[in-house]
Amino acid sequence: RCHSASSSPCAARRNPAPTSPHMPALRKRPAAAAAAGTVVRRRPAAGKSTDTSLKKKPASTPREKAAPKTSGGACRGEVLVTFDIDGTICRSVGKAANRLHKDAFSHAIRSVFELDASVDDVPHHGSTDPLILLKVLAHHGVPVETAKERLEDMQRAMVEYVQARTSHAADGLELLPGVAELLQSLARLAPRGVRVGLVTGNLEGIAWVKMQALGLEPFFTVPHFGGFGSDFCGHDFSSEGAASDRATLVRLAAERARGRRWTWRQHVHIGDAPADVAAAVAAGAIAVGVCTGVYTRAELEPHLCGGKGIVLDSLADTRVALTSLDLLDIAQ
Repeated sequence: RCHSASSSPCAARRNPAPTSPHMPALRKRPAAAAAAGTVVRRRPAAGKSTDTSLKKKPASTPREKAAPKTSGGACRGEVLVTFDIDGTICRSVGKAANRLHKDAFSHAIRSVFELDASVDDVPHHGSTDPLILLKVLAHHGVPVETAKERLEDMQRAMVEYVQARTSHAADGLELLPGVAELLQSLARLAPRGVRVGLVTGNLEGIAWVKMQALGLEPFFTVPHFGGFGSDFCGHDFSSEGAASDRATLVRLAAERARGRRWTWRQHVHIGDAPADVAAAVAAGAIAVGVCTGVYTRAELEPHLCGGKGIVLDSLADTRVALTSLDLLDIAQ
């Protein structure tokens, strides 16, 4: 992720699995991009069919029950919740901190450009994976236009590298306090119209591998949805560029939810970086910033820019988190 000082924190708004041993017991459940930039076509995950027409799911499954209606015809819950991953759901720890993901960057750059490079060669907090690839290559003297031409090849190499080593996907990652409990609570609210997805700078194929390795994948709404680094890259290395890219991903997640004929009264995005907060505001979502990454409350709050949102110390208190999502009343 990348964060650099910005002359205006509101710039982004104006420019608009194995289960972790620490996890509680799980209940089994059935399984417009911006005008400028690079939009990457989505591919089905390896080995998975996108045709669900022949899969008959039990009507009693909590995620499939019809949501209760109010007199106005709307679901009483109806909230779309999207999470960032690194620094929000989990943190990097120890000498092996986020090792598989970092090694995937090095592997992709070596495979395509025959360069030995590391993601740690550049500041990257808050940046999407494609933007990090471009920044690392620029740092090593590769022209941006040349790097952009091979961006899809590098992304493909990263995903293949990670998916061939899924047993190590959780190495150097630690679940942040309260995240598992909050996701479990949100999953139980699926019959009330609550949908949960990801908006992250991770490539999609890597994001879901991490969720599976951490034992969290069953808590996300099926079919899965979100906005991912593999969907879009605007090629702007500044902090405003990182926020703009993420705002596009927040909008893409909402578009994909609409494509499934889901409705909601509000969209809440949870993230730990200024780019996450600014992106939510720019995309018209409610921003919930969390001080569980490398940024402080003082660094996150200015990016609310008068938009709807709040900054929390963490997600450790499920009741506080549900209150910030305006869901405590129906969760009780």
